[in-house]
Amino acid sequence: MTEDVDQIELGRQAWQRLQEHQRTAWADWRAVGEALKIGKDAALKAANAKSPHGRTYVRIFGAWLREHGLDEIRSAHRYRLLMCIENIAAIEAWRAGLPERQRDRYNHPDSIWFAWRRDLHGEQPRAMTRPYRPPNQSGKCVSGRYHRALGFDQDVVRRVAVALREHWCNDVYKLARVVLEAAFPNEDALRALLPADPPAKPAAQQKLSPARPRSNSLHR
Repeated sequence: MTEDVDQIELGRQAWQRLQEHQRTAWADWRAVGEALKIGKDAALKAANAKSPHGRTYVRIFGAWLREHGLDEIRSAHRYRLLMCIENIAAIEAWRAGLPERQRDRYNHPDSIWFAWRRDLHGEQPRAMTRPYRPPNQSGKCVSGRYHRALGFDQDVVRRVAVALREHWCNDVYKLARVVLEAAFPNEDALRALLPADPPAKPAAQQKLSPARPRSNSLHR
């Protein structure tokens, strides 16, 4: 269809701008996402698949991405961008209600997806249970919030699974990078897994003993 061809070309040009300018613009990301949606739907139809999984779908979609110059988009960003496009009406309505400064800050598919879900769906990081803290060499327990166990919600697991399906190979180092980039595409994703900082405790006030009165008498 002519409209699809035009939209794909707009997406390709938008992706080039994002790469050349080294900055994010939601209008360009949305154009890229609309193009990816066309490619995804075409790959699903060609693979006779109901969900974006399986070797046939991955092969067809990968070929489509290479053909249209969109294969350099990270799989985690591509996944999140497609999720935004599937909910684009609600997301655009949410962005329209944000203050201008906040709206300008949310211009990447990752930040938009996390912020929208948090604000509209009230999604919070999973509650963390305090794990056993092993003693250090001095025999004292190691303290600090960064020794707590991490919890992974279904969205993180799904991102990793999709990335592995798309990039499966025998290179364990490449797979390790794929998993890390899918699980932690940005700092917001990592912070979402960490428990909140505990409130700062006021410094203990030193108790001063009352001064002993000086005697006026002279010792002889």
